[in-house]
Amino acid sequence: MAPDCASMSAVDELSLKRQSKRELAQNHRPLKACDRIPRSSESLLSPNRALRAALLKRRFADTILRAQEKMILHKCERGDPEKLRRELKDLKRKQGEERRRINAQAKAVERVLKQRERERKAARLKIQKMEKTVEIDDCYEIWEDLKMLGYAQCVDLSAKELADLKQSMTMKG
Repeated sequence: MAPDCASMSAVDELSLKRQSKRELAQNHRPLKACDRIPRSSESLLSPNRALRAALLKRRFADTILRAQEKMILHKCERGDPEKLRRELKDLKRKQGEERRRINAQAKAVERVLKQRERERKAARLKIQKMEKTVEIDDCYEIWEDLKMLGYAQCVDLSAKELADLKQSMTMKG
């Protein structure tokens, strides 16, 4: 990763060699747990974690851009101004693409979370309706049993009384 600056002193060359040795050492260091996750597995993250990662990237995108610009400026202070301008333009283009990708990713994760919440709400409502239906069906079955026995004509019972009656009938029978 040698900078293409026009003039480079012996000190600069020495520091560049040291820097490249450090980069090689960093590339061959043991992997940490966070390094083992490939970039393609970002989709495997839970929606909450993916949303948080996208929001953090969006939040610090400007800071990252400024740091990269400073690195380019520092790398080629005495270099070709045309090359410097091209590199900065390319960097801004890449950052714009990255920012658009991050925003799209954050919106997609938010849509997934909203969809999941809607599905959960629908499931809760379905369960509540099912519970009400079960209560009605139980009372209806008891009422039908009483009709068959002939008790329904002379007795008007509440749901609780019907349940107690059915329980006592099942214990006897």
